[in-house]
Amino acid sequence: MPHQYTKTYTLPSESRYTNSMLKRNISQTNSDLKGLIASHNELDAALPSNTGLKPTGIIDAGTDLITLTGVDKDSFLNGMVIGTEVIAAAANPLATVIILVTKDLTGLTSNKIAISVTPNDGTNNTATPVGLTTAQLALAINGGISATYDGIACTITDAEGWLEHITASSDGTVTLAHSGEGDSDYCVMNGGRINTI
Repeated sequence: MPHQYTKTYTLPSESRYTNSMLKRNISQTNSDLKGLIASHNELDAALPSNTGLKPTGIIDAGTDLITLTGVDKDSFLNGMVIGTEVIAAAANPLATVIILVTKDLTGLTSNKIAISVTPNDGTNNTATPVGLTTAQLALAINGGISATYDGIACTITDAEGWLEHITASSDGTVTLAHSGEGDSDYCVMNGGRINTI
């Protein structure tokens, strides 16, 4: 019967020490990571949901003001020019006023959104012209879709969805007019920021 040999290998004490230290360091790192995650979760939960600021801007329409505010608390609209143009009254269908929202504003060269209003000259409305006040325009901006606002039927075209990003307020009673109230008036949105500590 052949002889069986058993060979025993013993790691040097330095190797055992190094291996032990490595395990200890890994354990400490895992512990530190868990603590960091827990701290982050606590801080995130404690951060008030109302921190951050919404961008704002004020359109001086001539007599009345239209205050615009971003829907979100971020800097997305910062530096964006938003203005109103009033087109000469036209033969709109029935008693409608037409509102067209585009990323363009004649005469301005920066990022810009034009809210163009075409009043109704009454041709298709028993010779009764129909216009919008700044307050009624604000309601239409907030509604964002073709509908009746304060008794005025508005057909709104906003192909790129810009009105989804702003709200408007105004208590103005002056009717918007071509070469008058609200024509080629604009503001620059600013002050928006995301949550910060």
